[in-house]
Amino acid sequence: MVAFSGFLPERNFVMPGRMRCVHCETDVLLESITRLEPYHYCGHRYFARTSG
Repeated sequence: MVAFSGFLPERNFVMPGRMRCVHCETDVLLESITRLEPYHYCGHRYFARTSG
């Protein structure tokens, strides 16, 4: 079993809410269940869930 690192790679489906690109630290607001794609500004592929 692999431990969850807290980072979600691209191509995963995620619930609505706020995510942050772990490369450029820009917040992205997801308004519906969404498939994560590489962040269009920096091209990075990993995101972390944020609060607020």
